[in-house]
Amino acid sequence: MWQRRASQLAHAVQRAASVTEGRLGIFPGDWTGPRGNAVPSRASDPYLNFPKCEETLFTSPPGLINLDTGAPCAELLSQGARAMYVGMQHWQQQPRAFTSMQYGPTHGTAAFRRAVADFLNQRYNGAPVSPTALVQTCGATHGLSLTLNTFFGRHATKMAFVEDPCYFLAPSMLHEQGFHVVPVPHHPCQPGRATGLDVEALEAAVLAAKARGQLHQSSNAEEFAAVVYVVPSHHNPTGAVMPEESRRKLVRIARELNLLVLSDDLYELLYFPSERSSSRSDQPSPPARLVSLDFEEGGSGNVVSNNSFSKILGPGVRCGWIEARSELVDRISGSATLASSGGSAQLTGALIASAIEVGAADETLDLMTTTLASRMAAIHTAFNAYAPPGCTLSQPSGGMCAWLQMPQHVDSHEVLLEARQLGVSFKPGDLFSSAKAVGRHAQTNSARLRSCCRLVSAHYDAQTLQQGIQLLCNAIAKVSCRKKGGLGLSS
Repeated sequence: MWQRRASQLAHAVQRAASVTEGRLGIFPGDWTGPRGNAVPSRASDPYLNFPKCEETLFTSPPGLINLDTGAPCAELLSQGARAMYVGMQHWQQQPRAFTSMQYGPTHGTAAFRRAVADFLNQRYNGAPVSPTALVQTCGATHGLSLTLNTFFGRHATKMAFVEDPCYFLAPSMLHEQGFHVVPVPHHPCQPGRATGLDVEALEAAVLAAKARGQLHQSSNAEEFAAVVYVVPSHHNPTGAVMPEESRRKLVRIARELNLLVLSDDLYELLYFPSERSSSRSDQPSPPARLVSLDFEEGGSGNVVSNNSFSKILGPGVRCGWIEARSELVDRISGSATLASSGGSAQLTGALIASAIEVGAADETLDLMTTTLASRMAAIHTAFNAYAPPGCTLSQPSGGMCAWLQMPQHVDSHEVLLEARQLGVSFKPGDLFSSAKAVGRHAQTNSARLRSCCRLVSAHYDAQTLQQGIQLLCNAIAKVSCRKKGGLGLSS
């Protein structure tokens, strides 16, 4: 039954994502839009009645290739559903399976934490993960909120240092928690330059805030002065990986200045197969995780790793984990909110633990990384074939995000209007700015990021992604022609 339903879902998604004939050119005169509607020449936006830049799997109009969609496709969701189905069958055979319907321990069940630790130790390099270092959560968003409430809930002064650009909802979530957000430069994948968070700029920003008396001050050594939010591996939105040297500097700075580093590790397990493999002598191993470096340093801990099964099994499972030193784990699991709820994702965690035990979770993750790698390769093939001069695209070693940088004279918002006429959409780069999100340095930020955009490989097959990239490149060329002249369109 579930296989038939998954097949029906796959066909529905394929139909919705299919490329229609009406948008494969530059539309001389009137043309037929992706929804079958007649669109007059020079129409400002054939998708005018639909939200711009905020489309999701559920709101994108049929026929529009939304290159910003991070929702997984039907194939990946079906594999995740199969893993959960196999996990449920295994769970039902356990003699005391019914206990998963009961309230659970605040840390999460021992079975879940053991299974997750085993799962991670098969994938991570470096020091092994201990079950005692884990706290079960209802996903990464819950883990973020739980961590912030635990360590900063009663602080009168809350300061968060956030990469710029960053995950576009992070500044808003921090603002809702009462934090004052300070943007810190992040460098995309660029040859000859350290990528990721600029740790020197971070140190300078923290010291400046300290000198102004803006950091939390307390005689209690367990209270942190501020939080640093960072996505160190396969960064959202740029795809960058922070080098190990920068990671070590970040942990050192956190120790010296009493900072909590909230490491958003959602993409840590999504290294492409060729990048994760240790069999190639010419291929360097992935850098040590921030939380692993925190364990090396001793002390009571300054790093919380926040992760989720949303990028592995599917967003709907709403189950994840926090990893940190025991001192931090004990404080997080001591939350009265967790005690009241009787643990997090109790039943879902039991099914996932069973899926891990029988190997279904590994199969799903292998399919995920292989699929994302092939799709990212398809994006780069199309980009290399159709990109106008002056455009560059980051080459991530994992994850699902790539960062497109256009010539400085090209405004991504103008490109978006042209692109939507051709049937393709994306999110302009300045919408990922932590500075703009809190109204700081908007003009400077616009000049740097308005000529950029994020491309995501999670939702569409390789052919559709390549069609979308060709159409996007046509739109970039058209805008560049208007502003500067001399660039032709891809045929």
